[in-house]
Amino acid sequence: MFYLFMFFRLKEDVLRSMVKKAFRKAGNIRKLEKEIKIPRSTLSDYHTEKRLINNNNLRKLEKFLDVNYHGLKPVAYVVKNQTISFE
Repeated sequence: MFYLFMFFRLKEDVLRSMVKKAFRKAGNIRKLEKEIKIPRSTLSDYHTEKRLINNNNLRKLEKFLDVNYHGLKPVAYVVKNQTISFE
């Protein structure tokens, strides 16, 4: 069985602003971690934009924020160590 993760590199500050809104809605990073089941270290990396976000975690954030970011234009997709850039 082949399982594929797709990672998104979003425009600068888009991921940071999403995570910041989620922090405010949940109260703090620990509460958000429990609520959406994403590890605190990963949330912190998303906030500082050190890590690309995968499809599953992006959907969890969207669901938590009650926002549809499907219209976001990613800067690049990363699939199996190959980057497909749109710039």
